[in-house]
Amino acid sequence: MVIIYIHIVRTKMKVVSAKETGFGQIVKRKRKERKMTQEELAEQLELSSGMIGQIERGDTYPSFEKLVKIVRILNIDPTEAMYGYTNASESAELETIIQQMTSGQRKLLLKIAKVLLQEDIN
Repeated sequence: MVIIYIHIVRTKMKVVSAKETGFGQIVKRKRKERKMTQEELAEQLELSSGMIGQIERGDTYPSFEKLVKIVRILNIDPTEAMYGYTNASESAELETIIQQMTSGQRKLLLKIAKVLLQEDIN
């Protein structure tokens, strides 16, 4: 199963896979900025270096516990980790759009998100 996210920017909705959010790319970039090897990061996370490679390629997504540790160890901005970008204004815009939706629109968005999470998107 592929983890997907819904990005809503300027009222347009786009479904993206874990590979497209760039979380793995963020992890790789931050790890390299700290001159840390995959093995060193894996040791601190109590994971295999192979698993770090899978995360960096976007083949898998870490558990919530490991995600929090990665964010702390590599000092990744939480907004960037969750949404794939650091622009806080985009996050605020997303919240504003959702707040402007009617109750029916929010319920529909929630249903869409639940269906998409069950789908295997390639």
